[in-house]
Amino acid sequence: MYRIYHFNKILIIISLLNYLRMEKQMNSNYLTLFKAPKIDLHLHLQGAANMHVFSHLVNINKHTVINQILNDDFLYERYSKNNEIQEFLESGKLALNFSFLTINDFFAMYRFMCLFIRCKKDLYLYIKGVIINLINQNIIYSDIIISLPELLEQNIKIDEIINVLNEFKDIKDIKINWWIDLVRHNGNKKCLTMLEKIIKHDSDHIIYGINLGGKESSYALNEFSELFKLANDNNLKINIHDGEITSVDNNYYYKKYGISRIAHGLNYIQKGNVHNLSIEVCLTSNVNTKIINSVYEHPLFESRKNTNNICICTDDPTLFQTNLALELLYVLEFYNKDVLIKIITNSLEASGLNYKKRYKIIKWYIDNIK
Repeated sequence: MYRIYHFNKILIIISLLNYLRMEKQMNSNYLTLFKAPKIDLHLHLQGAANMHVFSHLVNINKHTVINQILNDDFLYERYSKNNEIQEFLESGKLALNFSFLTINDFFAMYRFMCLFIRCKKDLYLYIKGVIINLINQNIIYSDIIISLPELLEQNIKIDEIINVLNEFKDIKDIKINWWIDLVRHNGNKKCLTMLEKIIKHDSDHIIYGINLGGKESSYALNEFSELFKLANDNNLKINIHDGEITSVDNNYYYKKYGISRIAHGLNYIQKGNVHNLSIEVCLTSNVNTKIINSVYEHPLFESRKNTNNICICTDDPTLFQTNLALELLYVLEFYNKDVLIKIITNSLEASGLNYKKRYKIIKWYIDNIK
């Protein structure tokens, strides 16, 4: 009996030591990835707030925002079911727990945060804070997506938005391409009108591409043919949120309009129906919006699908309380160094960075990742 007890005790100690060793290695890998040069191809500006800046905007704009919501039946109905926002309306205090029961909860909080960007100066501070966050994480390239309708709702004009973006044109430590999300559930007509105004005001070609985020089920892609043609005619890239919730195959339209990248794309990965598309995978995002129950239920891991077209991104890192190093760590822990480097290579190719920079970054991962 003593021997059995003693043997079990030894097994527990060995298991604990193994766990501690794994934990130490995981922490070491995370720190290495945090310092690594990184590419984030899918980052929503409004969901990536620098919390110091956002807290400042809450303090200076909270009374205006409270009055706006309380005096607008549509806005009040939108936010009345969110306990966190209700508490803010009653007390003026914002907890920012960012806990979502459904994807609609996420959409509500996202729009709510947008209410605090109320003028050109607010937008400048917000963008500056996001860029500081990225540089501090050694993200050297990012495609940043700006949700245009939410800014227009606060009477920030398109020419003002373009002027603000111009102020961030030459940043030393990071390369940024700016994308405008026209938001899918606005439909072709409204999206087309917004794009026409962007083209009119963007004489310096600050805007790199357009994005269709929002609810996939609201409009089929074939209803946006005029929008895609206008984007193509003006050399604007196109990115679509697709395959996150619905299972419709839109490969025909991607080929027709030269669309080479989509966001989320769970359905496409699950079915192995990726073809020449780059898929911007956002693991923590899909967990927090209840698309999947856990990170490792994502089809990227679940079926050990081909990773040739996969890029790892953050989506809305502040809202989802994540960062790119953590997202990449999931890949490294589940797969191995070779798969991680393949995924980094995919992101580099999709980014359009020159070959010299790509080689330098890949070499960093080869030399430093264990």
